[in-house]
Amino acid sequence: MGRKQTGKGKYLLFNAALIVTLFFSGCTFFQEIMEGEQVQDKMVQGQKFRGEGEYDRSIQIFQEILSAYPHKPPGDQALRELALTLSHPGNPRRNYPEALVFWWKLQKDFPLSPYAEEARAWIGLNTAYGDVRRKEEKTGSQLQQAKTLMEACKTQLGELKTDPRLLMADLLARNQKLWAQNDFDRALEENQAVLAKYGHKPPADEALYALGFTYVQANYPKKDYQKAIFYFKRLLKEIPQSLRTEEARAWVQILELWERSKQIDLEIENKRKRFRK
Repeated sequence: MGRKQTGKGKYLLFNAALIVTLFFSGCTFFQEIMEGEQVQDKMVQGQKFRGEGEYDRSIQIFQEILSAYPHKPPGDQALRELALTLSHPGNPRRNYPEALVFWWKLQKDFPLSPYAEEARAWIGLNTAYGDVRRKEEKTGSQLQQAKTLMEACKTQLGELKTDPRLLMADLLARNQKLWAQNDFDRALEENQAVLAKYGHKPPADEALYALGFTYVQANYPKKDYQKAIFYFKRLLKEIPQSLRTEEARAWVQILELWERSKQIDLEIENKRKRFRK
């Protein structure tokens, strides 16, 4: 017959089991960290391919990341990168409707993502762009010039790069919160204060971008594309080394084209009135 285990023996077995459990839990934790770093490296590789003009390879990498993370980060970033790659002006296979599908999926599946507001803004502009295209089809050759300009528009947004400065990170988080609450006047007030304090150095560039971005918000009753263009251009002129310059330049291009299309509509309507007379 075997000997009965003593209390001390049971205690040792319990400790051994606890150590084994903690060991494997720790391994899982560190494995997740390593996998996260590998995914970010892969994300950077996809961005690099896009910058080098290898769009198909870039899309393949972002698709792989999205397949691995369809409902959690960094799946939201992968959706954003896919949309940017598919709408890149240098991409010979650029596909704006397909890019719009990814923007829709981002704001629907990841409503709390830091990229959600960006997706909603692009969806709004693409909707407006679609309205212009429909008007184009009705007016025929009179809007041909506007159509050519729209299709040739450079809509690339520069990649958001990780910035270690806490001031910029805090300002970005604060702006996103105010936008989500539709507190646009407060967002303008706070960013104007940051701009007055920091002048031509970070985070003044983030404040200028936020001021322009606030004026293109679809829910803002005081939405003003001219003011948005003013702040985006000011960013390009005063802080050209900012990480936001490519995004600001893309906004300026598409907003100016949008304003031009409205002017063309007005000219056509005036011609129609004169013709009726």
